[in-house]
Amino acid sequence: MGDAVGDYFGISNPLSYSLVAGSGAGFNYPLAKSLNIAAACLGSEANVAGNDVGLAGSDKLTFTPGDKVTLAATYNYAYYSAGGAGAGGSESYGVNAFGVNAGYVIVSKLNISGWAGWGFSESKDSNDDGDLFNWAVRLGLPDLLREGNFGGFSAWRFFGRWFYQQHRCGWYKLHGNQ
Repeated sequence: MGDAVGDYFGISNPLSYSLVAGSGAGFNYPLAKSLNIAAACLGSEANVAGNDVGLAGSDKLTFTPGDKVTLAATYNYAYYSAGGAGAGGSESYGVNAFGVNAGYVIVSKLNISGWAGWGFSESKDSNDDGDLFNWAVRLGLPDLLREGNFGGFSAWRFFGRWFYQQHRCGWYKLHGNQ
């Protein structure tokens, strides 16, 4: 098993699903039988109005051509104020992030999924801008040992101008009262 941060990033694409949080509104709309679009405006300071503060956005387009394949494209914009949550510390910055996510059910008890994401972090206070990149491959084992349980393995890499992380982990999630 890996550390908590590694396990977290091995579960979902951080540049697609983890940049924005807080209060706001969103929608999820089926465009066709196998095509869905979702969008949200969220912000930790949603009640504050002005340039570069308040609501941040997240858009996702999901295509599911059958029961075995899911493809998703994502775009996120997140703003972090100086001294606030996020990795900004004493600087304010914005992040534009793009992601592609895919999953394929090989057989009912085995699936493979993965993602890639690219983001550009732009400092609002200095010239400390930089790129972020991540990818992962996951092997999932639904109903492992008991219906509702889930096991799997993942390998991922997340790196940018300021850091580099590489991780491999396995996990097992119990379902219900076990």
